[in-house]
Amino acid sequence: MINSINSGVLQIFAKNRQAGKVKTRLASVIGHEEALKVYEQLLSKLQSNLKDQPLPLQIFYSEYIEASDFWEKDKVTTYIQQGADLGERMKNAMAFGNNQYDFVILIGSDCPEIHTSDIQTCVNLLENFDVVIGPCLDGGYYLLACKGYFPQLFEEISWSTATVFEDTIKKIQKAGLLFETLPVKRDLDEFSDYQYFKEKNIL
Repeated sequence: MINSINSGVLQIFAKNRQAGKVKTRLASVIGHEEALKVYEQLLSKLQSNLKDQPLPLQIFYSEYIEASDFWEKDKVTTYIQQGADLGERMKNAMAFGNNQYDFVILIGSDCPEIHTSDIQTCVNLLENFDVVIGPCLDGGYYLLACKGYFPQLFEEISWSTATVFEDTIKKIQKAGLLFETLPVKRDLDEFSDYQYFKEKNIL
């Protein structure tokens, strides 16, 4: 039973702001420096969208902890992702969070449509479900929340493919976990995604 919203934590996976290492598919069209600017826009947008969310916040950076970023230092703790691939890094972050809190909500930094309301909806759903997952249009997911530690959800998954969400659902079902899905959202990987968010005045 979740007693209060403060019994959980929100984790955000972020890449370090380095040209050539962020938004590489987008960079193939607009160049690495411009892609870095877009990624910085994504981080700024996410920070703005989540400024009122009440959970403790943990930022996991890809390589090193940035000395200056978009987050208010008195409200977050920062870490470096640990693991050989994305699945292992997320699994380790989940284990870390579940050692401290009743539930963990993990999101990436590529979806500018995530808002505080999505986090609150997720918390409410976790009262009755073990897992909450938010699917992306491209077949991945933008949010995964677990009330407990379920390492199998991060193992033997072909990351960055169109079957990540589908494969994760199969693992959730195989484990006999109760789950619910959030509305489908779009993240930003391709130039077409960038055009979409610009046309919608989201970025």
